[in-house]
Amino acid sequence: MKPSVKAALYSAFVCPGAGHLLQGHKYRGYGFIALTLLSLIMLINPIFDVAQRISNQILNGEIALDPTVIMKAIHLSVYKDILVTANIGILLLIGCWVLALLDCIREGVTHS
Repeated sequence: MKPSVKAALYSAFVCPGAGHLLQGHKYRGYGFIALTLLSLIMLINPIFDVAQRISNQILNGEIALDPTVIMKAIHLSVYKDILVTANIGILLLIGCWVLALLDCIREGVTHS
């Protein structure tokens, strides 16, 4: 298997930036990995915030311990609090993944 194909597969299926590390481009690889982690934080952090807030409301008695009431509170919070931040995180993650993959392929083609 050609090193450029192997690097592209690493970037596609392991983590964006892994292929760059395999090719010896440390700074670019670590940059893609950092961007990926940032996008995952942007995606997961609002979800944890809503879960914490809803669990506190359940413990304080503001929300009944009924699955339908809890699901309604989750749905309202998703549309009100999570949607914009999560969408930015998802778009950043997908963009980082595609860009890292294309850059790995480009590096393999130019250095072949």
